[in-house]
Amino acid sequence: MRQNAGTRIAASILAGGSVLLAFAGCGGDDKFKNEPRPPVPTQLTGVITDDEVTVSPNVVPRPPEKGQQEAATELNTPIILVISNQTQQPHSVTLTGKTRDGKPIEARTPPINPLDTAQIQQTLPPGKYEVKAGSEKAVNPNEQIAAATLTVNPNRQTSSDDLLLP
Repeated sequence: MRQNAGTRIAASILAGGSVLLAFAGCGGDDKFKNEPRPPVPTQLTGVITDDEVTVSPNVVPRPPEKGQQEAATELNTPIILVISNQTQQPHSVTLTGKTRDGKPIEARTPPINPLDTAQIQQTLPPGKYEVKAGSEKAVNPNEQIAAATLTVNPNRQTSSDDLLLP
């Protein structure tokens, strides 16, 4: 009988200690901020031809889908622009623009060989951006390749409700 009483006391102490540990692990002084996850990068396609640079789609982000969670504040839009050079000369590509407060944004690729691709990955605030192609050789201004315009609208989409994202 004496062993059963000792076992009961040990079990009671163990159970009480477990309950105390469980309560100690909950809460805390730090406030939990349920910040939204950043938006999913938007895939864009660009093509350099002899006449012009085109970007598709040229307006981002797309409108939110029905029921998609939105952030309370505007978010910058991450983009991945894959550019294909369909000319017979190598060209470098430059993405330029300005933020609302006037800070310049610029991203540049190394020269892209004919029939090759390159990528620009950038997070852009709302605004208008220009995607232009240039070659290392000086060209007549009348023969320059026309630039493409990329419009980035305010973004409130998050990836908080998207599954299977890395």
